Amino acid sequence: MDDYLRLPCLRALRTLLAVDPRAFAAANGSKCLVDAVLDPAIGQSLADRLLVSLVASWQSPQGRRFLRVDAEVQRLLAPFTDLDLADQGGGGGGGGLGSDVVFLSQHVKVTRDDRLRAGQRALLLMAQSHAGLSLLAANPFGLADLFRLFADPSTPNAQVVLAVMLG
Repeated sequence: MDDYLRLPCLRALRTLLAVDPRAFAAANGSKCLVDAVLDPAIGQSLADRLLVSLVASWQSPQGRRFLRVDAEVQRLLAPFTDLDLADQGGGGGGGGLGSDVVFLSQHVKVTRDDRLRAGQRALLLMAQSHAGLSLLAANPFGLADLFRLFADPSTPNAQVVLAVMLG
């Protein structure tokens, strides 16, 4: 990875989240950490630690006061629920939601399948904890959106979500 400052910045944001959620929210830290969790170029170990920190802060009264929990949970589930990202093909790499290639890292091409796998890891980690499951259940964009995918079980996203929930 060419962004040698990215990892120290993510670690600093994680520390800021634990120390001062208000400053973290003012710095738009949730967006940065959620993007990192969904970025396959970030190592799984760091992505897992970032997500655990986010979930813990979203459960705390101070975190709920300053952070936009619903919006960030919705962004975490976007690889499954955003039909433009999941179904539209042939975009040609512009980096938008409907294109085949999404540029989350500055120098690394990330395909929709890579992003779906990163989302799968994040969903699995959240589903394995009481805090994560309660956030998904309480969020209007959480489990309800995932279960709506089952209305059309032929979609690949529905199959991935089902595998995560049953596995």
